[in-house]
Amino acid sequence: MASSKPSWSMSTLPLDLLEEILYRTPAESLIRSKPTCKQWYALITSKRFIYNHLDRSSKRFIRTVDTVQILDPVTRTHSETPIPNAFRPPYEIDTIVHCDGLMLCMCGHWSLLQGDRYAHLAIWNPVLRKVRWIKPSKRFTSSDYYGIGYDSKKKCRDGYKILRFSDRRFDDQYCDYYGEEPQVEIYECKKRSWKTLDAKVDWYYVDIACKGVAVMGNMYWLAQKENKYILGFDFSVERFKDVCFSPPAAYESYLACFDGDRLSLLQQNEVSGEIVVWVTNKLTDVDVLFTKY
Repeated sequence: MASSKPSWSMSTLPLDLLEEILYRTPAESLIRSKPTCKQWYALITSKRFIYNHLDRSSKRFIRTVDTVQILDPVTRTHSETPIPNAFRPPYEIDTIVHCDGLMLCMCGHWSLLQGDRYAHLAIWNPVLRKVRWIKPSKRFTSSDYYGIGYDSKKKCRDGYKILRFSDRRFDDQYCDYYGEEPQVEIYECKKRSWKTLDAKVDWYYVDIACKGVAVMGNMYWLAQKENKYILGFDFSVERFKDVCFSPPAAYESYLACFDGDRLSLLQQNEVSGEIVVWVTNKLTDVDVLFTKY
């Protein structure tokens, strides 16, 4: 005898309720569910859904040592996959800057004789497990700093850009590019091409040990003129900007994104080991300041 219970599936749910469920679903699961039906595929691959999902997703940690480990601190779920073969020696990852889940990877090691700190540059999507190598306009050197972001003034933010700037004032005199003027370049991922910017370089140095961080499409670093401060780069106008003064220098400093629209600075004292955390107000405010957390 046939069951009298009505049949049910997620496909019968109202679209707005289905979207709400999918917004709460990890990106890895969404990728696996794309072939489920045409309606789901159209929804999940639409730019509106992708960026809404990014904005509403919980922040996760990624660790790359022997494997790629992704940890969600809220749900405490953990995934582990092999490091892509593309990042095996001699192309192992040295530094990562991330934006919207895209990892800008600086690969290789610094060689004084060759004058290369990062011999290779790549964009890696760990969810899709895709790697794209970026070709330099000329070369990558020991003075290179990198960032990744997008034009935050546009509704669609898929036009990701890579910033490369080099300050040659303190290079080793034996490097063949010693004494060259500072260079600033933008790589447009859609066009797959570099362009040179006429940008003002007026800082004394940028702290290479304290990695830069991407927040809301823009990049930020610790830098110094007369005093230490936060140097920003606005991808909307493609210009550097002085954001705010930095707290007093410490032995160890780690700059990060806080609450989606602010900066945090973790500092550790070399002698006592004491850790202090500083947090800014919103970066969109007129005056940005650090206060102790």
